[in-house]
Amino acid sequence: MWAKIKAVLEVLVVYAATLFLMGCMVVSPLGRAESEWSGRAFLANAVEMAVPLVFLLLMRRRLSDFGLVVQPLRYHLKVVTTCIFPVAVAGIANMRFDYRS
Repeated sequence: MWAKIKAVLEVLVVYAATLFLMGCMVVSPLGRAESEWSGRAFLANAVEMAVPLVFLLLMRRRLSDFGLVVQPLRYHLKVVTTCIFPVAVAGIANMRFDYRS
């Protein structure tokens, strides 16, 4: 019972820390300059991805317990090479649209 409560509290702490740091990034001068320049919040998204990983590393958890492993490396490289072209094309097509107007 206590292990489940601890797990839920950990998730809530990581989620709250992630939202707080993303908010700080968006309102910081660097975040505002980035959104003016690109119209997107890439740094806030990087923070969103980095906070849970840093938390796992600080708590000395094994990343493989959370599905973050690339053990059959050749398989994962094949998946990346298969997916990179359509994702790149979609990203370039998406950059042509200006959603602010």
